[in-house]
Amino acid sequence: MPPGQAANDEDEDEDDENEVNEGEVNEGEENQTREGDEGADEAVERLRSAAGDGDATLGPVVRLREWLFIDGDRLSVTLVFTTAVFALLVGMESIGVIAYVNEDSVTRMAGGMIAGSLSLVTLVVSINQLILSYEFTAVGEFRERLASIMDHRRDIEAQTAVAASPAEPTAILELLLTAIRDHADALQKSVGAAAGADPGGGGRDSERDREARELVAAYADEVEANASRLDETLDDAGFGSFQALSAAIRYGEDWQLYAARQLRNRYAETLPDDAVAALDDLVETLELFTVAEESFKTTYLQRELTRFSQLTIFVGIPAVTAAFVLGFMYADTTGSAIPPAYLSIVTPALAAVVLAPLMLLGAFILRTATVSRRTASIGPLQPSKEPDEGPFDVTYGERAGQAGEDEEDGEEGEDDEDEEYREDDEDEETAESAAGVRPDERSGSGGT
Repeated sequence: MPPGQAANDEDEDEDDENEVNEGEVNEGEENQTREGDEGADEAVERLRSAAGDGDATLGPVVRLREWLFIDGDRLSVTLVFTTAVFALLVGMESIGVIAYVNEDSVTRMAGGMIAGSLSLVTLVVSINQLILSYEFTAVGEFRERLASIMDHRRDIEAQTAVAASPAEPTAILELLLTAIRDHADALQKSVGAAAGADPGGGGRDSERDREARELVAAYADEVEANASRLDETLDDAGFGSFQALSAAIRYGEDWQLYAARQLRNRYAETLPDDAVAALDDLVETLELFTVAEESFKTTYLQRELTRFSQLTIFVGIPAVTAAFVLGFMYADTTGSAIPPAYLSIVTPALAAVVLAPLMLLGAFILRTATVSRRTASIGPLQPSKEPDEGPFDVTYGERAGQAGEDEEDGEEGEDDEDEEYREDDEDEETAESAAGVRPDERSGSGGT
């Protein structure tokens, strides 16, 4: 075979091998990109599932529970409880489970009701003492409290660019929600501009950039949607209702603060500078919202406890009177003072009135205990979440590990460059040997 034909065959074989290798590399890059897209989509799905969708998922049973526990007016809830007790007593008497013809049992029950109703006075006095103990402070403590409040308001004014923060608590929350939506919109635009400038590419860095942009975009969408939903609720709520507080404690700023800090610290190097700045502003605004919500909650709980003290007196006086009437109704020597046919209605009605203060106590305790339980934690702490519900996996030393991986990548790059240099030197020596050049002549150190 001629030497030229053999050389051509070798060149064709090398070209075929290069095409095969390039195809394998391209296929590997496509698989890696596809896996990266699937991982980013999974992370986005976990982020959205952890965020939740607010009141949109509440069914009729849950809404009824929320009305009984928080949203409903306490007098209305008390009336529902009292009516339920009356219906229960009438129903039990109609099927023969209980009876009201024995004056001894009824009078003993009336005496117990009188003692129980009077004991509520002690409870009311204790609640008033608890509220007044917070008000009876020295002048220095008042000054410190006022200074802390004014510092918080100055921070709100600086963050929202207003001359003075509103005096109404609901208006403060609406102002902060507007700032949250504005920062979320700026964050969305910044990652969108970065995606338009760099739509894609190969390699691990581009996959990390794409994952960061998708996570941040999904986070910004959830924040803006939740803030808009709460803002609409606050527009319909007044200062005297508990609707504003019930919507605020379901807002989920603790999750938003947690996710914002995770995204800020995990992807600070891959996100654009304006996105990092928007995340910083969003974290600061969410912190101000948390403090404002806690102050909002404290003010409303004080008002609720004071209102409960007043209503206990108003409801307690008719209750004690009804208990006396129930006892005197059976004080006649011949038994009941009214015909037995009316006992099945009058006795349960009086008993329900006597139990009204207890129903009022239960209605207010349900609200205060629920609010305190749902707002027991402050900041990025979610005790009601399961460990695997969060969109981020946190491991000890993950930042140090990431830095170590970067150093190893740098060392591998240096080793690859050294290997390329060695291969170039070997190719050069092989070519010079074929041309008949000795090593001492190439280096210039040979004899004359």
